[in-house]
This record gives sequence, structure tokens and C-alpha cells, in this order.
Amino acid sequence: MILALLTAIAAPTAAPTTELTWDLSVSGQPVGTRTCTVKVLPGDEGTRRILESWTQIDGSFGPLQVAFRQRLTAHAQGGQPASFHSVVDENGDAIEVQGRWSAAGWTVTTNLGRGARTSEFSLQSIDLSTPDLMDPLSSVGLQGRDSARVLSAIS
Repeated sequence: MILALLTAIAAPTAAPTTELTWDLSVSGQPVGTRTCTVKVLPGDEGTRRILESWTQIDGSFGPLQVAFRQRLTAHAQGGQPASFHSVVDENGDAIEVQGRWSAAGWTVTTNLGRGARTSEFSLQSIDLSTPDLMDPLSSVGLQGRDSARVLSAIS
């Protein structure tokens, strides 16, 4: 009996998960989808959210044929903007972008296949990142803003 009770107490509980899907279209024509899974994890320093997103676009835009794939993972803690790592394949060209938020500002690293470049930005330079736009629990979204400086997870 005591062993069963201890086992039940020690058993991990599944983190609350939200799954979102967007159909993407241009001029009413479907061109792709975006899915995003948001996992909520309680912690000593507040609630942490992990976002995992996959975007796929295949379509023609005028004379251009576009094949776009993006895999994105983001982490957000409490009321802070989401830090992220994004890998994009756009028509066979690889792009990698990493945005890391800290209390001192943003560190952004981009790799376009010709070497990585890292830049530092003040907190006043960037309000939020594109993963914050997908996060239903983000407190740094577009609500109540007339404008926003958004760090793109694409490049």
C-alpha cells in the first residue's frame, strides 16, 4: 500500500500541451500549413513554455516558385519574450537564426551558409520575437500596441 502511494506521488504528470494549426494561403489559394505545439512546464522561477513549430509552403507567387520549410523551437519564461532557434530551407538555401533574450538585451546569431554572424541589440530595440506571435500564453504579443519591433525567426 505504501509502495503504491509513493509510486503514484513520484509518477510524472504530463505537461499541459496546446496544438495549433494554421492554413496558409495567398489570394485565397492554399500554399501551406504551420503547426505549433506549446508545452507548459511549471518551475521554481515561473511557468516555462516550449514551442515547437513546423511551417511548410509550396506555391507560385507570380512567376516565382517557392518551396519553404521552417523548423522552430522557442523557450519563454514568465512574461519574457521567447528565445528561439530556427532552421529554414528556402528553395534549397539553408538559413539558421538564433535569438536569445536576456535581461541585458538580445543576442542574435545568423548563419546563411557562409559563416555565422552574431549581433547584440538593446532591450529597447526589440519588443518581441515571431514565436511570441504564435504563443497563446505570451504576455508580450501585439495586444495593446500601436507598433512593435519584432525579431524575425526567418532572417
